[in-house]
Amino acid sequence: SLNKDGVQIVLDVTYQYKVRSDKLRKVILEFRDKDGYTKILKYEGESAIHETCSHFNTSQFQAERANFQKKVKENIMVRYKKLNAEMTDLQVNNIARPTEYESAIRSKERAREDIRVANNERPRLLTEADTQIREAETQAKIIIDKADSAARILANRALTESQAIIAQYEKEAEAYKKIVEASGLGFTIDGFISYLGVRVIGDAKNPVYVGLDSPAKTVYP
Repeated sequence: SLNKDGVQIVLDVTYQYKVRSDKLRKVILEFRDKDGYTKILKYEGESAIHETCSHFNTSQFQAERANFQKKVKENIMVRYKKLNAEMTDLQVNNIARPTEYESAIRSKERAREDIRVANNERPRLLTEADTQIREAETQAKIIIDKADSAARILANRALTESQAIIAQYEKEAEAYKKIVEASGLGFTIDGFISYLGVRVIGDAKNPVYVGLDSPAKTVYP
């Protein structure tokens, strides 16, 4: 049967009927044989089902199944009454929609479920992303702080060492100044250089062989 949307619907409908006892003689005289009467009842029943289907769209067959069954029964009863028959029971056992339609419905439901899951997951994913960003920022700050601290330590150490070296050289320069001055040992420039050579050799860890003038005369004429 075609429904209101023009979609082919496959139905499994069963029902029971009987001829009205007070109209039995009339039916026999009018139709003469049982097979002819049965065929007419069948055609009228199918026609009533087709007519009812045309008033329901595809989604209503599932959402309003009980109402559909009720309407089918009412329409058949109206037609059968004109044929002096009455319905005793009717049951819609199955409503099969086209495979393409069912696939589209399932795809739509899956898409709706995917959207629902995505919406539910979104806050958690955002929280995880924010947490990872904060952790990365914290780790970066720790690394930068460590680097700054190490740089300060190296700078302070270099400054301290340079100041110590400068102070040492200043002391040595002051001492050498006194050696050269007349109020000191009174070395000449050459004698002072020889003196420095002796000191260098004396401070050396390994033997040094070199020819230098004496720092001063030890024998006078």
